[in-house]
Amino acid sequence: MKPDDDARLLAAALAEQRACYEEMLGFAEGQRDTLLMDDPNPLLDLVRRKQGVMERLEAIARRTAAARERWPGVRDAAAPALRAEVDSRADEVAAVLTRLIASEEEAARMAGALRDETLGRLKKQADTQKLRSAYGPKDGGDARLFDTKES
Repeated sequence: MKPDDDARLLAAALAEQRACYEEMLGFAEGQRDTLLMDDPNPLLDLVRRKQGVMERLEAIARRTAAARERWPGVRDAAAPALRAEVDSRADEVAAVLTRLIASEEEAARMAGALRDETLGRLKKQADTQKLRSAYGPKDGGDARLFDTKES
């Protein structure tokens, strides 16, 4: 394949990758609301959609593997305009990836906080049940203590 052909292929692939990463960014921004829901179905749907995008990204990587491998050696032989286009698209992809990573990290922190809050509530509930079991009425009677001593 000629250097210009590699450049065209890589520029098109980078545009596809950018679109995929922007779609993932939209998912990451929307997953904050999904995490707050009590229903797991929207979260499962989000995971399925993310998997679909990841499969598209993997297909792009497979389709362009040879051109990406050749690119460092043939980059300087490609037409300057095509070389600039590849570089520009690579920069665009890097910028979207930076935003995506930041958004995913924020969502991970939020999920961790929600997990910790839920675990705290569950532990408190378990502790309350243990106390009731240990000190509560055994026969269904009143658990209050009475001083039965006569004065």
